[in-house]
Amino acid sequence: MKDISPNSSKWGVVLLFVIFSILFYFKVFGGFVDYDSQAFQAIGLHLSKGKVLYKEVWDAKPIGVYAIDALAFKAFGVSQNSIWILQWLFGLMNILLFFKIAVNIFNNHFLSHTSSLFFCFWFYFSEIYQGGNFTEEYATTCMLAGIYYCFTFYKNQRLHGIFFSLFFFSLATFFKEPYFFSAIGWIVFLIYQILQGKEKTKNISFLLLGGLMPWILFVLYLWLTSSFQDYYKHLVYNIEYSRFQEMSFSDKLSKAWIFFKEMLERSFPIAFVVLILTPVLLLVKKYRLYFILFATEFLIGWYSIQLSGYQFQHYYMQISVAMIFLIFMLSQILIEKITAMFNSTHLEWAGLIVLFLLPGYVLFINLPKKTSEEIQPFYKQTVEMIKSKKKSDSGLFVQELKLCEMYVQSDMISNQTIPVSFFTFFMVQDKFAVDRIENYVNSFRKNPPQFIVQNQTEGMLQKHEKLKEWFPANYLLINQEIMGSDTVSLYQKMN
Repeated sequence: MKDISPNSSKWGVVLLFVIFSILFYFKVFGGFVDYDSQAFQAIGLHLSKGKVLYKEVWDAKPIGVYAIDALAFKAFGVSQNSIWILQWLFGLMNILLFFKIAVNIFNNHFLSHTSSLFFCFWFYFSEIYQGGNFTEEYATTCMLAGIYYCFTFYKNQRLHGIFFSLFFFSLATFFKEPYFFSAIGWIVFLIYQILQGKEKTKNISFLLLGGLMPWILFVLYLWLTSSFQDYYKHLVYNIEYSRFQEMSFSDKLSKAWIFFKEMLERSFPIAFVVLILTPVLLLVKKYRLYFILFATEFLIGWYSIQLSGYQFQHYYMQISVAMIFLIFMLSQILIEKITAMFNSTHLEWAGLIVLFLLPGYVLFINLPKKTSEEIQPFYKQTVEMIKSKKKSDSGLFVQELKLCEMYVQSDMISNQTIPVSFFTFFMVQDKFAVDRIENYVNSFRKNPPQFIVQNQTEGMLQKHEKLKEWFPANYLLINQEIMGSDTVSLYQKMN
């Protein structure tokens, strides 16, 4: 397959940026914000105001997503718009990195641009994105950067390629731990290349240094904040959380296959047929190495997604890059083989047109899915009342995950260690460590927040034995706001 337009690379990337930016503005900016995203923003806000993660403010994820949201608030101000700007900037980086990798693989600007456009539409505008600001979104940026630097070393033997490839693979795990499994094939590939070349000791040293650098920085953070023990508790909780669903791994895989199949059937039904055919690439020398690498990333990544036993669309961002490269490698080979078989340039052009239309098809079947149900509720009256009554030392506590936007909207943090994921914490600890719930309730009574927000008349706190009588004696209902089927109640601590 000939390069259609070798001089159009820069302008093609600019066009990709423009298309992405326009669609992002209309599809994502101002749209639905998932509850997980709200929780990440809430913790990020606490970090931006000086709270120490795992010690003074707690949630279950690694530090990456909270730190990046905190940086967004520092850079652009405390607003949901700041997070959308952050997502947009990472989107530009992801598209650029994907394109650079595609150029290394295909050595063809048409295929590089078309596959990058497909990645843009599939990753950001199909149902897997769910409004964004997820751990997988930022971990994918790290993964793409790691793969790009793998190619930098593989093709040019540049030493910094070894360091930065492992640095970014390691950094990806600080957003989403299972990305370590996705990187295994690439790490083995790098080690093999090092062992085949010269200066093995020097190269291995750079490899190890790159992989350890994010951990060195993180350990330094834990040391400076005296939070080693708190981080250990965080790890214990996550182990307990992974055991919370009592399901065999085979059952998890079976459940995941059904979920993944149904998701692809809705968003990109052709993918199944293509993925089943991709082993054909083993017979083609041109892409054999790349097929092994991306197929390894896809399969190991897919299995690692199932470790928790839960299924959400955004989990599958982890395997999107590998899936798209496999699809386009196979597509190019099929077009070349069919063209050579019939000796017809018309067939080649027909195949190229189909490839060009493929991203548009994915966009077409996914864009109409935005409905009025996705519009983010904004409890303006509640937020304005909090702002008007808050004091310099007052704290806010939100009982429901879906109301975590209150922290950012009111620019107010909590005086509680667990300002989000409260229900999940209670649910898991009730099974594994009831004493932690008792400790938390006792701490809550000693240092109660000024405001409590919940979307039901009686929340989990009020139901606890030690708070049933204490809560109504110390808190007054000052506002209720109804939006749809939700009734949001605002309580204020009585002096």
